[in-house]
Amino acid sequence: MFTVRLSSMFVLLCFLYTCVLVDGSDKKETDVLNTCLSSKHHKTQPGPEDNLFKCSAWLNNSCCTNYTAQYVHGDGQPLYNLNFSHCAPMSDKCRNHFTNNNCFYECSPYLGPWITPQKLSYRHERMYKVPLCASQCNAWWQDCKDESTCVENWSTGFKWDKSGNHCPRNTVCRPFTSVYHNASHFCETVWGPDDFVVTPDHNYCMKLSFTGPNPNVEVAYHYALKKHLIKGTAVPPYSEPPKIPPLQVQGTIFSVVIGSIIIIVVIALLIFVGLKRYRGTLFHHQGVPMRFRNLLRSSRQSAMVTRSDPGAEMSFMQYEEEEEEDNPEMNGSLRLDL
Repeated sequence: MFTVRLSSMFVLLCFLYTCVLVDGSDKKETDVLNTCLSSKHHKTQPGPEDNLFKCSAWLNNSCCTNYTAQYVHGDGQPLYNLNFSHCAPMSDKCRNHFTNNNCFYECSPYLGPWITPQKLSYRHERMYKVPLCASQCNAWWQDCKDESTCVENWSTGFKWDKSGNHCPRNTVCRPFTSVYHNASHFCETVWGPDDFVVTPDHNYCMKLSFTGPNPNVEVAYHYALKKHLIKGTAVPPYSEPPKIPPLQVQGTIFSVVIGSIIIIVVIALLIFVGLKRYRGTLFHHQGVPMRFRNLLRSSRQSAMVTRSDPGAEMSFMQYEEEEEEDNPEMNGSLRLDL
């Protein structure tokens, strides 16, 4: 019976210890490092796609569908009905940079550290101050600075109707060099204030275009650590980021230590209770009746009383004689042992 109880307690203890590990894990890690913006054309969860056209850099893990990727680069696109050539036809070299930017915004699942709420009709979240590599911004600016526009902020500056975006009244088309002060001003303003923050390349920064493994995974991991959104250790620049273990086996050192202490304490208590019960039944297993145990206890107490009251010795002897008369089977050797 005791063995069954011990086994049940051990199973329950293992279950509680597992709960401690799961509860001690950082549940935000998966969300922060692999999430999609809450927006009109974003998927609810990132995942692979079979064909992302010009957004193929995100093919293995993407927040955009094939349909979204198909229309990120054309004028009058059905996504937002935006006309890039609102002043004059845009060159292909400049359009490629805007396409890369659109792919980054629509498809990247690594914007978690920079997502902030924004209540608009077409999105509930936005990216805020994403560190953009200076080399990427400079290349974008160099290929687009001779283009023309009539507004500084393309998200809020245009006049919109069913046919798309138009230059507001009393505005004129000007070269980018007249609208924006420099490359940083252009990259940080064209899609709205604080979407990007131009950052030197020797720091951790995001890339709109790349070949090979996605370097933005590591950058997102670095900033998630820096903002205390996850727990872990820093990684060296452009190395493979450490894989995040599944939620079921995650656990902090603190939770492991606490769980181990709980196991040791409970096992010690179970052993103590078991030994106490075993000693309590020892006389029974040796064939000694319970009443003789009581007699032994009474004799010890009477001996203590006799030392202080000599008259009490007679009453104890009378008690022994009465016990002999009631129990003729009790032999002398047992009485001597008592």
